[in-house]
Amino acid sequence: MKGVRSQREMTCLLDTDPRLRKLWLIKKDEKVYTRSVLSRVVRKVGEDNLNKIIEETCLLQYIISEQGSAHTLSRRKRK
Repeated sequence: MKGVRSQREMTCLLDTDPRLRKLWLIKKDEKVYTRSVLSRVVRKVGEDNLNKIIEETCLLQYIISEQGSAHTLSRRKRK
């Protein structure tokens, strides 16, 4: 995966980054996937496809959060 040098690093990131946990559908108190599971996902989906999915999902989450911020600001201006 882009920017991640190893499965071990990805496991550590999944353990600490709430955005990645959400992207991988890992609940707050749930254990992180093992390196072998991550390896199988990358092998089956393909590294390029996985990067595209992650980038598109992160972009979509950003757009949604920005729209929410803009909506809140427009409601404040009306008051």
